[in-house]
Amino acid sequence: MKYHLKHTLQIPADAYFKLITSQEFDASLVVKLNLASRTELEKIDTPDRLFRKVKMVTKPVSDTTRAFLKVSQVECIETFDVDRKNSTFKWDFLPNVMADKIKLSSTGKVTPAGPESCVREMEIDFTVKVFLIGSQIEKKAGSRIEDGFAKINNALEEFYKNSLKA
Repeated sequence: MKYHLKHTLQIPADAYFKLITSQEFDASLVVKLNLASRTELEKIDTPDRLFRKVKMVTKPVSDTTRAFLKVSQVECIETFDVDRKNSTFKWDFLPNVMADKIKLSSTGKVTPAGPESCVREMEIDFTVKVFLIGSQIEKKAGSRIEDGFAKINNALEEFYKNSLKA
């Protein structure tokens, strides 16, 4: 299922990629998203490209989820690849469970919306290939995806405001 998200963030466009790929922001996301950890595995930072790979680990999952997934925690490898010249990005999310059945990726663009704000527009592709229930999961995930990005947006704006005070 495809989702289109468009957010106006109170962050200058030229600061967006630096902020969202900082280890300090990762630390704040651990708290805001109630995660066990986020760890940077790789980073390539050149004038034309920014590539980053991060491992995200959830806190222990519920007994019901554990029985279904057969894991006590979900781990995901997140890759974020930015074309700096065009302010475009590609984001992929690979879970440690059902990786052959779940696809979550997006492409997007960040554009200025004034001196202290930007617009991030994203096309998200979420596909679940599980017999009988895959499409139901995809439909229900829409609001969770939107809620998740709303939390990330709020955390990013708060992180930016706090960085100005430091």
